[in-house]
Amino acid sequence: MLKTRAALLRHTRKHANSGNYYCCGKAFQDAYHLRRHRASKHEGPKRHVCVQCGRSFAAKYLLAAHEKSERKQGFVKCDQCGLEVRSASDLKEHVKTHLPDKCYRCEECFKTYKHKTNLSRHVRTSHKSVNTDKNHNS
Repeated sequence: MLKTRAALLRHTRKHANSGNYYCCGKAFQDAYHLRRHRASKHEGPKRHVCVQCGRSFAAKYLLAAHEKSERKQGFVKCDQCGLEVRSASDLKEHVKTHLPDKCYRCEECFKTYKHKTNLSRHVRTSHKSVNTDKNHNS
């Protein structure tokens, strides 16, 4: 519960102006939050650097939030080469780089790839008409 009438008015105005400030397809409740977004995402030097991954941030609070999420996520280590990745699914994809065989095959031209993302890119760029036909028949 708000203690004063002035606090109530400030709170009410915050909701009345909510969403009037836009950037990157996002709405911000006030000019302060929009300025904070621009400063952190689009402007100025990013002096606060994560010692774990090297990402940099414009504000110390953003670095702190990033580091907190890094500690929560943890890392998974590859037994074969020692590379640390963020998740078990990333490790599963990475381990395929150590395999002699390629695991993903294009059903149209039978080219093979070690990574699913590479196969997807190949299909998207090389077989556009095939993708379009499949989408229309669904």
